[in-house]
Amino acid sequence: MAETFRPYRKLSKRAREVAQFWSTAGLLWWDQRTFMPPKALSFRAGQLAHLSGLAHRRFTARKVGDLISACEQHGFEAGSDEAVNVREWRRLYDRATKVPARLVEKFQRVCSLANEAWRQARERSEFGVFKPHLHKVLELNRQMADCWGYQESPYDALLEEYEPGARTSRLRALFAELRPAIVAVLGPAVERSAAVPGDLLRGNYPIAAQQVFNRRVAEAMGFDFEAGRIDTTTHPFCSGLGPGDCRLATRYNGAVFHAIALRRYARSRPRIV
Repeated sequence: MAETFRPYRKLSKRAREVAQFWSTAGLLWWDQRTFMPPKALSFRAGQLAHLSGLAHRRFTARKVGDLISACEQHGFEAGSDEAVNVREWRRLYDRATKVPARLVEKFQRVCSLANEAWRQARERSEFGVFKPHLHKVLELNRQMADCWGYQESPYDALLEEYEPGARTSRLRALFAELRPAIVAVLGPAVERSAAVPGDLLRGNYPIAAQQVFNRRVAEAMGFDFEAGRIDTTTHPFCSGLGPGDCRLATRYNGAVFHAIALRRYARSRPRIV
């Protein structure tokens, strides 16, 4: 039993601790994109960098590697929750230990500053405001890819974070296979779109009424407002900060109605706990 195997208990405790660090960082990130006053940006970037560094150091400690090895040697039943947890802890640990904490901290700081620059660039319709930040983000991603290592494409190292086992070469082959069908659909779709008046959906949609409508639709979909909320942001997103804490965020336009956040919630719903 995992409950009686001390290394597994200690490893579970450390994993929960690290998850709480990242969840707290996620809450700060959510606040930055919804309610944070603009002048707090510099300090917030430092907060996010500090928390990410703490989480990284706690998870990459040698003690964690020793606990994982002990659990692997213990040999939990194949397919059991314990065996799957140990397998994933090993995968994450091996990746994390290849990246220095200072790089993780720098990446979080740069991304925090870049997000605000993107918001300003969008508001002003000036790409130049965001361009230098984008260069920094890309360069740091390349550095992390080099740390992780790859055989064919640097993107393979980044892709491993989201789709373990997927490779750029496979995606190229997949899109090459899909391309003819997509092109065949694209022509008629463009023609039909051109026939629709550009101002078809334009009108007067009071934002307060949109907010009420969004709430009603969310409730009809089963969204529990005792375990989540909907707020306003520049770039809509859905973020699960932990059990019983799901944050939806959308933007509103009084001249054109849309409900982006609810569509994102519908796609992410299976992952909400």
